[in-house]
Amino acid sequence: MTSLGILTVVGFVVLVALVWMYLRMRGKDHIDELMAKRRGSSRIVSRAALLEGLEKIPVSLCLTDDAIYY
Repeated sequence: MTSLGILTVVGFVVLVALVWMYLRMRGKDHIDELMAKRRGSSRIVSRAALLEGLEKIPVSLCLTDDAIYY
């Protein structure tokens, strides 16, 4: 394999890692925005995790007078 090919593969791996880290960090920001939006009309607002198989999905739980939002 030529040095250009190796450099391309390494660059692609680094790009995938950076995109994955960005999406993980942005997901936390999105949950914080949802929690701030619901905080005024809810009794309790909290972070939680939805477990689906081996996946752990971060969610926010909001308790209002007549419903529970996640």
